[in-house]
Amino acid sequence: MGLLLFNTSLAVGAIFSLKSSTARNNSDKLQILNLRDKVNRIGSKKQSDLATAKAFVGTCTDMCPEKERYDREEKRRLHNYEILQGTEGTGNPQVNHSLAVKEYSRSSADQEEPLPYELRTLPTLTLTVTYLLSQIADRGEDGKWGDWFDFLWNRTRGIRKEITQQQFCSTESTALLKKCVRFHIFCAERLCEEDMHSFDDKINNENMTKCLQTLKENYCDLEKKQVFCPNEAEMRCYMVLMNLNQGDILRETQQLRPEVRNTTFINYALQVYAALNSNNYLRFFRLVRQGSFLCACITHRYFTQVRKKALQILLKAYRKGIQLPLDELVRTLGFDDQNEASHFCQFFGLTTDESCVTLDKAMFIEPEENWCSRRSALIEQKRTTSIGEAINGEPLPALSLPQPENSFDASGKFVGQSLYFADSSRKEATSAPLVADHAPLPTPVLPTPQPAPPRKAKVTFSPEEVKEEVGSLFWDVIDSMCLDIGQEVKREVVEPLMDASVSVYESITTEVVAEFVSTLADSVTTLQKQQKAEREAQARNRVSAHVTSDILREVLDEETLRSAQEEYRYKLFKLKRQRIERCSTEVTEAILNSSVLDMTLSLSEEFYQKDVVERLEQLDDYEQCVKINRTGRFFRIWKAQHAARVKFKRSMLDFPSSSAMLDPTEQIETLLPDPRTEDIEEDGFYVNQTTKLSVESPIEFLKRQEAEEKALTAHEIYRNRCQQKTWRPLDLGSLVGGQLMKQNKAISKKDPHLSALFWKLVISLPDPDYIQSEIQGRSLRQLTKWLKAKFHRGSSHSTNLSSLQNELLSLYSVPVSVNSLCGSLGVCVRLLEGNITIGDVAGTLLGTSALLFVLPPPIREDPEWLIWEEENRRLEELLRRKPCSPALPLVIVCPVPANERVEEHFVRRCLNIDDLILGGLISDMSLCVLPYGDEDLPEGIDVANPEISEKCISMGDLGLRSRHLRPLVEDLLQENFYSRVLYNLKQRKLNGYLHQDPNTIISLYNAVVSHLMQVLTSPKLFDYSWPASEFTHSKKHDLPPLYWNSDTHLEALHGLLYDLRLPRFVYSKEERYDWSAVCAGVWAYVQKIVQNFEPSQCLDLTSKIRVLLHRAQKDFEDVCDLRTGVSQCRPAYINMPWTDLIMACVDFKISEVDFTDPDSETAMEEMVVRYNKADLADFEFPQEWRHFENDKDREGTISLEETFQKAAASQCSRRRNQRETEDKSSKVKPKLKSVILDPLPKSVHEATRASSRLSTAIEEEKLKSRNFEKYLQNLVNDSNPNESNIPDISGLPPWSVFEAEEDAEEISRSFYKDSVFGPEVSVWRYGQYELDRTQGYELDRTLGLDRTMGQPRVSDKVIQLEEDLRTQRRASDVYELQLQRWIQEGEEGL
Repeated sequence: MGLLLFNTSLAVGAIFSLKSSTARNNSDKLQILNLRDKVNRIGSKKQSDLATAKAFVGTCTDMCPEKERYDREEKRRLHNYEILQGTEGTGNPQVNHSLAVKEYSRSSADQEEPLPYELRTLPTLTLTVTYLLSQIADRGEDGKWGDWFDFLWNRTRGIRKEITQQQFCSTESTALLKKCVRFHIFCAERLCEEDMHSFDDKINNENMTKCLQTLKENYCDLEKKQVFCPNEAEMRCYMVLMNLNQGDILRETQQLRPEVRNTTFINYALQVYAALNSNNYLRFFRLVRQGSFLCACITHRYFTQVRKKALQILLKAYRKGIQLPLDELVRTLGFDDQNEASHFCQFFGLTTDESCVTLDKAMFIEPEENWCSRRSALIEQKRTTSIGEAINGEPLPALSLPQPENSFDASGKFVGQSLYFADSSRKEATSAPLVADHAPLPTPVLPTPQPAPPRKAKVTFSPEEVKEEVGSLFWDVIDSMCLDIGQEVKREVVEPLMDASVSVYESITTEVVAEFVSTLADSVTTLQKQQKAEREAQARNRVSAHVTSDILREVLDEETLRSAQEEYRYKLFKLKRQRIERCSTEVTEAILNSSVLDMTLSLSEEFYQKDVVERLEQLDDYEQCVKINRTGRFFRIWKAQHAARVKFKRSMLDFPSSSAMLDPTEQIETLLPDPRTEDIEEDGFYVNQTTKLSVESPIEFLKRQEAEEKALTAHEIYRNRCQQKTWRPLDLGSLVGGQLMKQNKAISKKDPHLSALFWKLVISLPDPDYIQSEIQGRSLRQLTKWLKAKFHRGSSHSTNLSSLQNELLSLYSVPVSVNSLCGSLGVCVRLLEGNITIGDVAGTLLGTSALLFVLPPPIREDPEWLIWEEENRRLEELLRRKPCSPALPLVIVCPVPANERVEEHFVRRCLNIDDLILGGLISDMSLCVLPYGDEDLPEGIDVANPEISEKCISMGDLGLRSRHLRPLVEDLLQENFYSRVLYNLKQRKLNGYLHQDPNTIISLYNAVVSHLMQVLTSPKLFDYSWPASEFTHSKKHDLPPLYWNSDTHLEALHGLLYDLRLPRFVYSKEERYDWSAVCAGVWAYVQKIVQNFEPSQCLDLTSKIRVLLHRAQKDFEDVCDLRTGVSQCRPAYINMPWTDLIMACVDFKISEVDFTDPDSETAMEEMVVRYNKADLADFEFPQEWRHFENDKDREGTISLEETFQKAAASQCSRRRNQRETEDKSSKVKPKLKSVILDPLPKSVHEATRASSRLSTAIEEEKLKSRNFEKYLQNLVNDSNPNESNIPDISGLPPWSVFEAEEDAEEISRSFYKDSVFGPEVSVWRYGQYELDRTQGYELDRTLGLDRTMGQPRVSDKVIQLEEDLRTQRRASDVYELQLQRWIQEGEEGL
């Protein structure tokens, strides 16, 4: 109540201060409005209960609340569309109150609830949207699309937020959401070419999806009220078109109302869905041309998908090398012109010329980057109205902006009427008295105008000022009066009431205490009676249990003896049968071996004879073949020499020995024969014996000339094809991918995640500044142009990956399949020119798979040539700027003139290739010589050559694997820790041993963690050049970030793994048999582990440890009681299940340690590590674990049975000491008879002591019986009696409840006399332990059972059994010796 009065008083004082406040500038106005909001929030009640909470109701009628206008003007957050005309270029722009629109503010946890006058009404929101569409929507065409989109998106987002805050669900609010949807649809197509900083397509799609989801919810709510909105079918159509790649959209469409489902909009959307999913690109673009403007805008997002699929269909349909006109692609795929179609085809690796594209399936690639969408003239020509009308969906209404609200008059005085809390605060202030202890409330200090200097004129006050002053004085008087009245009431009423309350309190206390004491006494008396009855019942049950156990023990001993004898006879029979079988088996094996040996000898002789004959026959055949070959070779030599002699003789005859003596005419006449002779043939005649002169007609001459021209044309075409092939880009996917898949075949089978391969080639060109002659420069430029043409495929839009001297030629992915292996190959080709500074471009050489080193033309074999020194320096600098692992395969391109040649060993010597190989910088070198003439182009690098291609990809596997850290830790612990420890525990339990020592298990766990730490943070990881930086920019591949092997990242990883280690367990040897000390040590160890964690994280571990300790103690007590018959045995240090304890601690560490990557973008991703698989598998177990895992070492440890025996002996000793202490105390007690009154007779005490001695004797008897049973079991199992721990049964006591019959008779007689017939029996003597006569008779009869037990005693039977067993054992030994003698005689006979 006091706080309410205080807040009310503060609010009333602030209201009066507001009424008298005057603002000089916008800062003062903002401060006054903040005070007004503070007062209103004090008076308002926050809605804390969601069940009764109501939606906010806005009352603002301005497009922007007044306070926000002043605040944004003060903070310079006005948009260009909201600035008052004439103040744009000034340093202090002013707000245009009529055109300002409320901006969107992101919700936060510390944000105050909005006040009603800060939320706009639904008509105001409609007016705001109308203003934005009519005045702002068409102003983006001036070129500032970024500012235009940012303003409209921010303001429409604020409108959607207020619709949600006020929970509007009507046709009017739904109409506003429709316009927001149309706005985002329009921007998706119109602004797709804008910069990322101006327009983000992902954010635009996200907002569009949210708008459509809100619309869907509104339609559902209105449908329940039987209210239907116009244009619902249009919005439903947009919802379908937004989700064409989702199959569930058809199910949602079938659930629409028939009135909506059967409209043209939904039919159109379903047709587009069918065309897209059936890959019918012709129908898809036909529907785009038929649809509305906004439908075409929303289908624009699928253009790239449909066009890409269309190219794949065309590549499958047409054969390789078909030239498809670009005009056809423009017509069918909706391109704007041939230029756009050509760029699109080149982006996917296809070759184009001026008007055609070459269809080649092998050239198609999957670029790493997405195709940048472009505006479509096909879509934009559909818009026939203004942008505002297109977004509005209908013609815009007339706009009339109202006058904005102003809470200040012309002089700056606050005249606002939004103080809705003033009246209620006054009523509460007048009805409730103020607390007198509160000091006068301070009035908030507000800026007031400085008083004017005094003037002689008379001061006059206005009626309003007088009214305000009177009001303030009135409230001051009321406050003082209330204070005086409160103090007077306190003196007259409170003090008498305090005196009366003291007397009333004393009387009430006396009555209550008396009643409570009486009730408590009754309850204590009842409880004592119940306890007395329980103790009497327990005494009866205990005596009956002792008698029953004695009888049961006698019967069990007899049955055990009988069972042991039967088992012993069966074992003897079984051993005899086994010996007979073993002898027969050995004899059978000996006979079989001798038979097999004889058969083997006979067969080997036969095979030897047969093999020798066959080899002799083969040698004869070989000799005959050699003779025939020699004869043929000699015949060919003779034939060649004979042909040479004949040729020589003919040439000597045909060649004239001197010049001709005849003139040409006579020679022709001599050569030409007479036509009348028969020597002339149809096509010529013989000049001599070897020379024929042909004669042909003009027709034949023309035919021959035409044939020669065709041959020349065919040769020219062939040369053109060769030149096109020379300049055609290389298909690196097929050349490199197949061999890479073969090399990684085994790796891919082991790790399916490695099916994605990456190959990066770096081409290093010489520095053009070192080229002196023009011919060399022209040759180098031609060579550079040719290399770019060979290795360039697709197109890259990443400007940050290229520069003038560092050009990215190719970056794409292609599918690769070899036999049954399928995968993808990422190809990257980068061109470096000259000695550039590699550090200027991050990651240029990172992940390089091969290096193509180009020498400047022409190359000469001159070691003194200066160019060799420069090229050697360039090569070494290039190789040393990349991480040294792995070594790169090097291909050196040597352009040389056609008439010269360069040897490989000369290039190796000039470039110091051998030193680079020894230094681990390169793996191998291959030389490629490019001969060229004055005008000839290089013939090309034969990358398809197996020698060069194999050397280009000879890098092989790096041996690195990638995995998330948590699964890797869990798998490694499962392999090297959990399985080893659990298997060892299983073997120990089977052999009857206990758990390992905790420090041994901890040493194994810490060794596994340390090994993982060494592998994951190995210094060798710094030298790995992987992955390629170009592929990490794309999110398509599961590649590590570039910082994976940085110093900071590996240091953070080292610290995280170091936190997984467990401390050693420290304990004291003196406390090994104290279970409480063991529990204290366990909790101290657990405290060390959880000291760096929050308490809430440790609840699970502490509960596990608590259950583990309780279960260990309980199980040990139960098993020990069953095995030894001694109850309440306490476990020791070695009985603690250390394996379960350490594993619980390990599970806690693994589950609670934070495995997130602090260097990731979101800082919430799980850390992914890279490691060498061979190093991870090379784990050596610690020496301590190998020592304790040995079977021989386990034999020297304490067994579980021994711990039971020790615990039972310790418990018996403890009880004996306790009994002796009680006996001594009983002897001392008679001296205190004058002081202590004993309520029990002497016989009861003696019976109690006898009962305790009886319990101890029975437990010792049980313990010795267990030892003897174990001995019998060893005898039955045929173990060596000399090594067995034979118990001493000679001193076993007789089977009796007391140590002697005399003691039993004496105790029984004394108890009977004192408790039954004694004259001193009385209530005073027995107290609460009174025994009635019947109980005395029963107890006497129970204790006297020993007299009726028959003879002989159990100890005598045991001695007789031991003698019988020894006799049987001697007989068995004699039988063994006789059987061995028979076996030896049988072997000697064989």
